[in-house]
Amino acid sequence: MAIKKPKFYVIWEGRETGIFTDWSIAQPLVSGHPGAKFKSFDSHTVAAAAFAAGPVSQPKRSNTTRTQPLNPGRVINPDVDITIYCDGGCDPNPGPSGSGLVVYQKATLVEMHYGLYQLAGTNNSAELNALHQAMLIAHSRLKAGFTVQILCDSMYSINAMTTWALGWKARGWQKKVGELANRELIMQMHDDYLALDGQVDIDHIKAHAGVEGNELSDRLSLIAIENQCADFLPFDGLHQVAALLAR
Repeated sequence: MAIKKPKFYVIWEGRETGIFTDWSIAQPLVSGHPGAKFKSFDSHTVAAAAFAAGPVSQPKRSNTTRTQPLNPGRVINPDVDITIYCDGGCDPNPGPSGSGLVVYQKATLVEMHYGLYQLAGTNNSAELNALHQAMLIAHSRLKAGFTVQILCDSMYSINAMTTWALGWKARGWQKKVGELANRELIMQMHDDYLALDGQVDIDHIKAHAGVEGNELSDRLSLIAIENQCADFLPFDGLHQVAALLAR
């Protein structure tokens, strides 16, 4: 088993600042915090130097650089506060896979995440991983008092959570015929889905239809594969939207 390399998360602006070694501790300190500035590093020495130097200023996104119209939010339910788009990719299938998601507060892009690289994944496992992370973020937003919607382009993942899981669970997490793929992941996801207590809609969105959130989450899944990023990490690229969409 490969030893997971440690990560060091620098938070310059958030609910707390400093250097953290556990993303589960660092994430709540920056998620949903206006103007949060943070980045991950591979060594404590580099992280400490970066923290001391302060955040690197980033150019503001231009609203005039896009060459094609892309709806930034595509909020199916305009009344929700938070919309999360998630996607997984695998090429070839089965083969190397990764997941990505983006978070909008109303129509403003506020977070991007990528990772969960698998050397021998499948498209379904990547989509499930992406939806799982979206549900975890949704749960944290619910606790903070926001309303949340998840948009996913995988009907398999949506049905697995909202329809099929109850039948699989009743049969001891077995299908009527054949082996239940991704069994352990689905079992954990179902617990997390139930924890949402019916307060989050998980809706289908057509893939590659020019919707910014879906397109960005797709690109992030590809970057996860390219970088072989096994952790699920924030992507410091809110200023790189045009470049990501051009990939």
